[in-house]
Amino acid sequence: YRVNVTARYQSLRANVTDIFNVVSIHGNCAIKTINLSGRALDATTGEEIPSGTASLTIEQTGDKKDVAVASGIWSADMVTCLISGKQYTVTVKITDNKGKVSWSEIMFTAP
Repeated sequence: YRVNVTARYQSLRANVTDIFNVVSIHGNCAIKTINLSGRALDATTGEEIPSGTASLTIEQTGDKKDVAVASGIWSADMVTCLISGKQYTVTVKITDNKGKVSWSEIMFTAP
C-alpha cells in the first residue's frame, strides 16, 4: 500500500509518501456493530448530567468513539472486528459540561 499524507499548519505545508506491506489480516475476527448505551449521573447529587461527552474505547482493538451526553443519556454504535467468545473491555469516560470527569468499564463477551 502507498500512503500519502499532507499536513498543514497556518501557511506551512508538508507532504509525505510511504509504502508499507500488509503483514496480517484480522484473522478470525468478524466485523460487528455493537451498541453501547448508558446513563450519566452526578455522583454527588445523583442527578442526570445535562450535557457532556462519553468517550468510549475498546481496549483490545483500540477502536474509539465520542458521543454526546444529553439529559444524562448516551448511546453509541461502534463497528469493530471481534473474535467470537473472546472477552472485551470498553472504557467509558464521561466528561460533563463543566469539565468534571468520571470513568467506568463495560466488559462483554463477543457473540
